Amino acid sequence: SSENSAHYSRWNDSYNESNLANMKTFSNNRSTYVKYHIRNRFNIPSNKRLTLLSDEINRGFIKVNNNIEIQKGYWGGDYFEDIPVTLKAVAETGFVFSHWSGDIESTDEEIELSMLSDLSVKANFIESSTETKSIVINEINYKSGDVVDAGDWIELYNPNSTPLDISNWTYKDSKDDNIFIIPDDTSIAAHSYLVITKSTVDFTSAFPDVENFIGDFDFGLSSSSDAVRIFNADLELQDEVHYEAVDPWPICANGQGPTLELKSPNLDNSLPENWGCLSTNGTPGAINDETLGIENFLEEKLSLYPNPTEGYLYIKGLKKDAYVRIIDTNGKIIEQRITSDKVHLGNLEPGLYILHVVLGENAFGYKIIKK
Repeated sequence: SSENSAHYSRWNDSYNESNLANMKTFSNNRSTYVKYHIRNRFNIPSNKRLTLLSDEINRGFIKVNNNIEIQKGYWGGDYFEDIPVTLKAVAETGFVFSHWSGDIESTDEEIELSMLSDLSVKANFIESSTETKSIVINEINYKSGDVVDAGDWIELYNPNSTPLDISNWTYKDSKDDNIFIIPDDTSIAAHSYLVITKSTVDFTSAFPDVENFIGDFDFGLSSSSDAVRIFNADLELQDEVHYEAVDPWPICANGQGPTLELKSPNLDNSLPENWGCLSTNGTPGAINDETLGIENFLEEKLSLYPNPTEGYLYIKGLKKDAYVRIIDTNGKIIEQRITSDKVHLGNLEPGLYILHVVLGENAFGYKIIKK
């Protein structure tokens, strides 16, 4: 080229195309020779290919060996066999890391690969949830015992880290014409509780130390089967529980003193196995007794993803191994195992299942869907 000729003239030499070709060949092959010499010097068996994948590169990137940042749909590089490679998933604003998939399966944001073989790894990110979480129906007293008769009452829990204004929200049972409108200027503090009573007189007589309650509603909860439904000010359903006074629901809440207490506000309150009779006369306006024990097993709220899924269902939030079982809608146990992070649903027929997670002496249920 004219540029090359100019340089040769400047340094009093003649222009030779073959010299330029040699330089190009050296440049193209240099990395191969460098890798060979390093392997030979340090007795490394071979190179292994690492492939990094991403479906939506706007959600996050992968940092390799705390050095280069890869934010591409496809990327590949050669690494020395048995020399550890560190990958760290970094989410962009508005997203959170979910899990690694491909040849490596993990929910840890940072993983170490030994590179004993070629590997293909994908970092999965999901949208972060900054929306206000739904209110939780956390305790139901539909029939008091003879010793402590507080009348009917329910307890709501605010799972958010900020106060929740529930002014002009509506509480109904199974009948649409049974309505209690929550008064103006009513809010529930962050991670706190509010009791709604049928009779504030009866309630304060039974629980004189409880102050976070409102009332009175002018209908009663059935001692056979009924519903508790909570609607916001726009009459949009926020939470509902349809309970029964027979098995598999805890029958001890039917006039024996205890109440229906949700074992943890993080559990699906539509499933009877997530409720229990956890204390002598209930815990209105306070944490349910079972929740204290669950903290020994959980980092925070237990989350399952992806749900629905075609293959692995990842369990995030367990501190230690738990016994899990998958149950179909007929109550048949399909699979059971001990795990702390995932179960495989690939062999199941598509449909709805219940995942039981056994923590200590208690089992908690979650609805899962196999695609």
